[in-house]
Amino acid sequence: RARGVFKVFRKEIAKKYIEGIKNNKITMEVANELKQMLSDYGYQLEKQNTVKIDNKLTVTENLRLRSVQGAGSIITTIKQGSPVKVKLFGKYEVIDGINSRWFYVEVMDGAKDRDGNSIKQGTSGWCFGGYLE
Repeated sequence: RARGVFKVFRKEIAKKYIEGIKNNKITMEVANELKQMLSDYGYQLEKQNTVKIDNKLTVTENLRLRSVQGAGSIITTIKQGSPVKVKLFGKYEVIDGINSRWFYVEVMDGAKDRDGNSIKQGTSGWCFGGYLE
């Protein structure tokens, strides 16, 4: 039970860190301390957001394409290595210890589903950006 409570606590710290930075409510010194603490516990904080609309990205792990951000219905699962194009930016979320945005993406030519079948080019939906590069 203690591990579950600690996991929730870590997620709360991550959320507060993100909110504090966005709202300029914490000093950089405190932010750096929180960042180091989160890193020590296995949290990967988001890299500088250099992603732009129409950027081509690659799926780094099999990734669910959803109808809406979060727990929306699954359209398909995109296979690792498949190309996608960013169309919109969504909300920030921490999933598996990774802080990232949701992206509305369009599947590009050559993309495969988890079984290796081709996904129709232009298929679109939301996916978690923590598994795109």
